[in-house]
Amino acid sequence: MTVPKIYNNQSEINHWGIRRQEIFRLFEDYEYGKIPDIKFDDVRLFHNGHLEIKDGYILDTFGLVFFKDKKYYGLQYEMFYKEGLKNASPSILQINPFSISPIGYMLQINQKNMSEIFPVKMIADSGFIAVNCCVDKICPDDENTYKYGIMQIEPAKGPAGWSAISVWAWATSRIIDQLVENPLFDSSRITVYGCSRAGKTALWCGASDLRIKAVYAAVSGCCGAAMHRGKTGETIEKITSAFPHWSCEKFKEFINKEEELPMDQHMLLSLIAPRPLYISSASLDSWSHPEKEFESCVRVSVLYEAMGKAGLSSKQFPVPDSPIKGGDIQYHLRAGEHGCRIYDWEQVIPFLKRELSIN
Repeated sequence: MTVPKIYNNQSEINHWGIRRQEIFRLFEDYEYGKIPDIKFDDVRLFHNGHLEIKDGYILDTFGLVFFKDKKYYGLQYEMFYKEGLKNASPSILQINPFSISPIGYMLQINQKNMSEIFPVKMIADSGFIAVNCCVDKICPDDENTYKYGIMQIEPAKGPAGWSAISVWAWATSRIIDQLVENPLFDSSRITVYGCSRAGKTALWCGASDLRIKAVYAAVSGCCGAAMHRGKTGETIEKITSAFPHWSCEKFKEFINKEEELPMDQHMLLSLIAPRPLYISSASLDSWSHPEKEFESCVRVSVLYEAMGKAGLSSKQFPVPDSPIKGGDIQYHLRAGEHGCRIYDWEQVIPFLKRELSIN
């Protein structure tokens, strides 16, 4: 099985900016589609609410609306943080295309699984601002309606036209545009996170937006961290059949032809290097194929090391609940099913605090 190389020689490491652009264009052209540069007539930010919660927490809600040619579309984001922040703080942004607010669920009905997917109190207590990026309104996660949003202003054009994953990544970057102007935020310590389809998006967002300092992708599977070559479970055929709106039209040409792809997902991870990167899998998640997620980490680890960073401290696929720690890229396999749990955050938060120099 032939696997494309991230780099071919030391010269490409020394001139990584050039090689990086070549790899980035491959993912634009063959998988996620090209994110357009849209010139809007107006962009407006609305502060929709400020709620003081017991025990010293604050919840701020914002609406962000884009106007062009007498059309307008918007999205919402929520900030959850500890009262009395005196210095610009690091942040963890959750990409949320699920039409569900984990913050709202936690505050209203305390649904256990949602609070584990994005445990905002745990995140705030660790020194971060938790930001929930509700990107579903600007691009619904539905193959029949995903174009009823920002794509009404900027439709997908041609076989490499942008996909839902690209729209969600773009929308997250537009939220970052606002956050970097907010004095509460340290613009040099922004982490983007996503679980499942949002994990795929977090990796593409991190690849697309260099303002992002660190990326965490949980159970991201096909079109995320998992290699296409040799993958079982969620393959190109199955993902493009079940979720055709997640990728560009060109990607469908590689159904049962993974060997012909000019890139593979270890190269997506290379677009985040040398920034901190955390990948997690679940032992019972055969759909995402943890071994293939780990393979990408092993392959990109060589690039981290060539860049003078610490790669994976072990290249041996781990047993469940035995995190591979110590590198600037880290991985763990959690025992259990698809998703993100408190155990995952207990591994990730110390990694981010170390990498981002948070006391």
